[in-house]
Amino acid sequence: MKRVIIPANPKHTDQRKHFFAEIAIVLDDDIAAKYDVVAKEFPEDLPDFWVDPADNRKKHIRWISNFGLRKPDGMFEAKLPKGQHYQVEIPLAAGQIESSVTAAKIVYFDGKKVKELPGKFQGRVFVAELDLGDPPIGHTTG
Repeated sequence: MKRVIIPANPKHTDQRKHFFAEIAIVLDDDIAAKYDVVAKEFPEDLPDFWVDPADNRKKHIRWISNFGLRKPDGMFEAKLPKGQHYQVEIPLAAGQIESSVTAAKIVYFDGKKVKELPGKFQGRVFVAELDLGDPPIGHTTG
């Protein structure tokens, strides 16, 4: 297993590099042998809002972090092969993400639309599995 920390950078003047919270990416050995995990700027086309299909309400998104899975040729993987995934761990430490986030939804952007990130809270950490190679991650605030 390989664990890579994408650090928080909440004071960065460039909003595309303004990472609100530290996250950890955990790769199994097979995936770690094929990819490097690197911090990436937020894409310029990130939506500010999401319509939650659970209640059909428009909710503001606070983007937390962004990263990519870089191949040896320097290109980024769009999606892992079928059946492969990695873990994302988002700590809910005091001061990083409001305590109300447990009532909010953790979301990601798949390049086309915002989707809820399926996962679960394990103590003060939200743990999810993904197969996308470049997913901005955030949480709803409303």
